[in-house]
Amino acid sequence: MRSLIYSWNMVDPIDGDVYYQSDIRSVPSLADIPVAQLDLPLSLSKSAVYWKSYADYLSRMLSVDYRIENEGTNDALEVKITGSSNSNGVTLSTGLPVPVGDILAGKDTSVTLRYIVPPGVGAFRASLTAGAKDANRNIHTYP
Repeated sequence: MRSLIYSWNMVDPIDGDVYYQSDIRSVPSLADIPVAQLDLPLSLSKSAVYWKSYADYLSRMLSVDYRIENEGTNDALEVKITGSSNSNGVTLSTGLPVPVGDILAGKDTSVTLRYIVPPGVGAFRASLTAGAKDANRNIHTYP
């Protein structure tokens, strides 16, 4: 492998810097070569809302199942839920970040988040944030 790298680089005779040739430009290191950001269209939908047990009902611990779908042609790697902004005094009980894992192109997965719902609250809105990486290790954030 080392011989392959040497066949692609050149050393500047003046300052000794090593440059790697790409099809775009010469760059000072391999880390500086531009990498394309791939499209990762992920969608989120609520699939179920329930009290997991009578004890959860008494303690006001509501479970919400979400479906995350990768609608694109590229795999979404290391998907994770990073936040939840909630209305009506509802708080997220599930610790963040919530690792979801990889979601292959055209596939979906489910994740359950648990919320503490104060007495008297009949409905609330949760706005989730998430992150993922594409195959080129670019970070994508949602929304």
